[in-house]
Amino acid sequence: MHGHVAQAITLLAILGMAAQWIGWRLRIPAIVLLTGIGLTLGPGLGWLNPSRDFGELVQPFISFAVAIILFEGGLRLRLHDLVEAGKSVRRLCTLGPLLSWAFGTAAAVWIGGLSPAVATIFGAILVVTGPTVIMPLLRQARLERRLASLFKWEGIVNDPLAALCVVLSYEVIVAGSPAATHGAGASLGQVGGQLALALAAGGALGGLGGLALCWAFRHGHVPEYQKAPALVAAVFGVFTLANIIHDEAGLLAVTIMGCIVGNAGLASIAELTRFKDSISTVLVSGVFLVVSADLDPATLAQLDGRSAALLLCVLFVVRPAAILISTIGTGLDRKERLLLAWIAPRGVVAAAVAGVFGPRLISAGYPDGAMLVPLIFATILLTVVLHGFSLPILARKLGLSAGTAQGALIVGSTRWSIELAQTLKSLDVPVVISDTSWTRLRRPRLAGITTHFGEVLSESGEVSLPLHEVDVVLALTSNDSYNALVCVHYGPEIGRDRVYQLASDAIEPSHPRGVLASARGRVLISDEANYESLHTRSWNGWAFRTTRLTDEYDMSAFQRDATQGTEVVLCIRSNGKLAISGPRFPIEPGSGDILVAFTPPSESSE
Repeated sequence: MHGHVAQAITLLAILGMAAQWIGWRLRIPAIVLLTGIGLTLGPGLGWLNPSRDFGELVQPFISFAVAIILFEGGLRLRLHDLVEAGKSVRRLCTLGPLLSWAFGTAAAVWIGGLSPAVATIFGAILVVTGPTVIMPLLRQARLERRLASLFKWEGIVNDPLAALCVVLSYEVIVAGSPAATHGAGASLGQVGGQLALALAAGGALGGLGGLALCWAFRHGHVPEYQKAPALVAAVFGVFTLANIIHDEAGLLAVTIMGCIVGNAGLASIAELTRFKDSISTVLVSGVFLVVSADLDPATLAQLDGRSAALLLCVLFVVRPAAILISTIGTGLDRKERLLLAWIAPRGVVAAAVAGVFGPRLISAGYPDGAMLVPLIFATILLTVVLHGFSLPILARKLGLSAGTAQGALIVGSTRWSIELAQTLKSLDVPVVISDTSWTRLRRPRLAGITTHFGEVLSESGEVSLPLHEVDVVLALTSNDSYNALVCVHYGPEIGRDRVYQLASDAIEPSHPRGVLASARGRVLISDEANYESLHTRSWNGWAFRTTRLTDEYDMSAFQRDATQGTEVVLCIRSNGKLAISGPRFPIEPGSGDILVAFTPPSESSE
């Protein structure tokens, strides 16, 4: 028995991360792959049955996984994003859910033929656009910052609120259910009290938990190596305690706690966020595999023609109508509203809530409660597949995609970096020069190069820099330590293999006494190409030259003809991607690639 459980866990871990990697590699939504693998292993082949393999541990695993995912989502909710989105977010988290609930309930009654009680629960569950699905999709779709912020806020905020709406709706339904005895159930006044209790419990516990964590972290009461485990323990504790006070209040509590910690300006927040992001990636993979593998084929077999009509109405009428109406007068343009109206993938929270309240409705005297689970699962499958594949395509068609990151962020406005930026700009490569001196930015501004005035390590820099266009970061200031700090900061987001700095003019990184490779970026060009040597050569007439390689004129021919001392800085691949030259990671240009080299004065332009 134990061996079988161990094998099932191993299978989930390996296949989950394999799906994530394949999705990244092929640029397709990993959620779609995870759902397909789960359905194949579970209902299809019968190799994986979570209810059989894990027993009563399935529901606690899903609950705690959702709590971690919502907390991680809260960590990523930035108040400056809320200020930027403003009215749009408020509408999407207030009027939008109410309209979606109302329209979904009406469609379930008139089209799906459900009883008003079951239809009300169905409509409330439709409000959920869970972060378990939307966050991975946003990572791959690369939307513009404001639109991505709207999807993020809507998914994370509406998830716990929708769960609370389901719980409270159920309390009202039970009060008037056919199975309710005289005096059983809850009055509307009691339900209102329950709502106040849930909001108070979630808000208070989440707020106090977040403030307590921030206080402990700031004052050094928790060592660095224990901060990440302490966060996990705190999430579990607050989630469980809030749920003891009121069902589903835990989701609200951990979301609020995450938002407080994420906006507290903690010195270690970047490391904590990356740790939680890694955990969430594993949990999202496991949860989707478990939920889809645990699906009984007989469940979906209950769907009929009216159910299909209801699902189509949910996709093409309920969500679009709710969003288009709620976003009137918010400042969003027509294209943004259209994309928001179409994209609403449902995730594991919707599945978990339906699985809990479907049987309860049957016990309360509503036999059509048996339709709740198949309808919700069909909604999840349809939205995950349709919205997962269509989001990047539709975003590009509407001009709302940030596009493929193929540009360069150059930190430090100097003679050499400006000449490099001008060369890249002439080759239609997006480039931004950032500097803290307005005077030093004068020359690139006059040359028509995009500039950023300010500190790239500040919160303002995070907001204003077009990082969605950046594929490589080049730290080219005269301060080697600052260059290393920039590379360490942007390494996790851009990729540690995509952050470069000039060679140190002190001890070389390869020297045993040199700076650790983990504390700096990759070396640009060579270990001898430091700030002083490059700028001395620049003042002595060295210049950047470009050469396009062909089948007839390849890299060996270029090296044969190049003047002695020529340094290859980078190459632009035929697909537009940048490949940066370094002493330990040499580039291998091919036909169609463009070489950018730093050449002595005698070199003639190709």
